[in-house]
Amino acid sequence: MSDNQRLSASQHRSSRARPRRRCETMQGLQAVGAVVLLVIVTINIRFLIHTHNDRVLRRGHHLPGWSVNDASAHKQDKGHDHGVNNNNRPRSRGRHSRHAKPPLKTKVVSNRTEEILSIFQQPAPWRQSKVIPRWMKDYMQWHQDQRAALTADNWNNGTFRFLVVRCSKVDNKCGGTADRLKPMPYYFLVANHLKRVLFIWWEVPAPLEFFLEPPSVDGIDLRLPSFLLEIEKAENRLRAHVPDIYGSRDVQAVLGYTEPGQEEPRQVNQRKTRFMMNHILPTETLVTIRFQTHDHGANEYNNLRVQYPFMDPVTNETVQPLHLAKTDDEVEASFEEVFRDVWYSCLIPVPAIQQRIAEQMSSLGLYRNNYNAIHIRSRYHVKAQGHRLDLLCENAVHCLYKLDAQKASTRPIYVSADHRSAVWTTLQYSHKLSLHHVTAREKNLILSLSRQQAMQDESGILHLDRGSNHLARNAKDFTTSQFEAHEYYDTFVDVYILSQADCITFNVGNYGKWANLLSDNRQCRISHMGRKCDASDLVLPVVKEEDDDDEGE
Repeated sequence: MSDNQRLSASQHRSSRARPRRRCETMQGLQAVGAVVLLVIVTINIRFLIHTHNDRVLRRGHHLPGWSVNDASAHKQDKGHDHGVNNNNRPRSRGRHSRHAKPPLKTKVVSNRTEEILSIFQQPAPWRQSKVIPRWMKDYMQWHQDQRAALTADNWNNGTFRFLVVRCSKVDNKCGGTADRLKPMPYYFLVANHLKRVLFIWWEVPAPLEFFLEPPSVDGIDLRLPSFLLEIEKAENRLRAHVPDIYGSRDVQAVLGYTEPGQEEPRQVNQRKTRFMMNHILPTETLVTIRFQTHDHGANEYNNLRVQYPFMDPVTNETVQPLHLAKTDDEVEASFEEVFRDVWYSCLIPVPAIQQRIAEQMSSLGLYRNNYNAIHIRSRYHVKAQGHRLDLLCENAVHCLYKLDAQKASTRPIYVSADHRSAVWTTLQYSHKLSLHHVTAREKNLILSLSRQQAMQDESGILHLDRGSNHLARNAKDFTTSQFEAHEYYDTFVDVYILSQADCITFNVGNYGKWANLLSDNRQCRISHMGRKCDASDLVLPVVKEEDDDDEGE
């Protein structure tokens, strides 16, 4: 073949291959385009899901004065000195600016979840309650009316007066969850006496509304209106160095309450008390209060209610109440009797905590009033460890069986404690006795730890004041600032799980007692503090012995 022929053939082959390459190039571009389109669609879907979650979160957490179109996160607005941003949305100051509410997960709500959450979806019970006294119902109605009429323009026009239960950053200690919230009936008594609108305001570890909110139907809204933090005069009152009403003795002076056996109310600082009574209370629109007592005002509440003479449990002497009942209809329910209805009239967990409660109860197979509970404080001022911790946890199990062996042996037993070492010890003891119905959150994870690992594990429930350092006595040793707001969720999750148990045993502190006050069955309880319960009440499962014929297999 000549050179001209070869060149002609080569050109012919090249001209035939050119369309094929164009086709391959077009196919490659189409494939790339399909991938790009898929990425764009995926991004749009994720954006829509995120937007939906954000709307759900806002719907569940917005405060009075907040726009439902505001961002759901509690974000820091640098360079602005007030506690509210330009959208009229409260913003945490200092370390609280980090507390953003995590978005809710979108998931199909099962019937089981709906059943668990139904307790939080009921109307506030105060109107229909048979235990809340008439004066408190009247106050709650007045509170709602005042709250509805209150605005940023009229708050200081002489029409309104407020009593704010505070936990400010300037306060060294505010107490744990129970210390802050267990006095609820007593707060209403004081607010009614002073004819002031009751609010609760926290800065530490995060605002109250990050954890609790009023029922959506007829709830009493105790959250501090956000606009008050924008107003310098109100903000200065809220963050004063010392609360106006400070300590239980101040509260007693305000109420004119005299303890049995005393001729007049006790006063720690008579000059301060007189100034409060004669100048602050008559003139100030906004008054703050903070106190912490071992009984959370229960004694004062019970002594001041309308009732018949009662027996003092300490002195065994008959005490004449300050307000003597003339008929059975006038006798008011006690602090313990009104607590649950008062609580659920004002406070339920926010949706994120509700969801976590439902998830935990579902995963553990816990049905309301069909399981029992153990609560253990192992680090209350002193750390229980070694043999002492073993005895503490074993005794708690024994006491629950002593309370009702039949229920304890046939129903799940939920264990909660202030430290994982106590949960680990209780689970190990129960496992050794083949009591496999004893359970806890993250049971498998906890059982996988060694004893030393459990003792050193600080990832358990946090204390609202002390953070993870439950043994801290001095405020400088508190670790509260090291945690985000959502890391305190389990503090509330556990108390609600404990409260839905049929029977409960608890020891020192007030967390377990608080859960019991929220229970449907308040009478089914036993303290394992200072009480020796032996193993004789245990009902152990029958272990089926293997047949001899199977031993060789």
